[in-house]
Amino acid sequence: MTSGLSTVGGAAWSLLEFAHATRTETRAARVKQVTSYASFGEFLKRYHEIEEVTERFLADYRTKKFDPAEMLTRYKTGSAMYTAPELKDFRAIHQFYEELGTLIRFGAIDFETAFQLITFPSDFFEETRPLHNFLRDNWFALRPDPQQRALSDFGANLTELGNNYAARRQGLPVSWQK
Repeated sequence: MTSGLSTVGGAAWSLLEFAHATRTETRAARVKQVTSYASFGEFLKRYHEIEEVTERFLADYRTKKFDPAEMLTRYKTGSAMYTAPELKDFRAIHQFYEELGTLIRFGAIDFETAFQLITFPSDFFEETRPLHNFLRDNWFALRPDPQQRALSDFGANLTELGNNYAARRQGLPVSWQK
């Protein structure tokens, strides 16, 4: 009986060690792929496209009056608003910087490298904060319980990226939540 338990315990431990090693190797392979010159070059190419989209979007955003409450009436949820044609450029910008923040958070891209090569759009971050918050707070607007309507982590990596860029620009240390 004891021998059987030892065998099962040993097998379980071996499986745990194998799973950990596999996760570590997979993560290392992903990091290598993302940070290879070709992949990072493609990422930088996308960044330059997003820079242009950001300038156009902000010019429109500053002159047009986006009415989130009216959009919510039409689209019913913040989630549906986020994918609406009116917010196509907002979504592209938001997703790009959310993805960049995620890649930095998990070590696929070094923050200092990104900071030196990619300018974070502070104007976009600050000026669209009310829209961002509205989308976050109404993501699941059709839920009956108001306490369950928000997508609390909506744009969390974008927000942390923006805060870390601001800190770095002031010469302060940066840190990433894991």
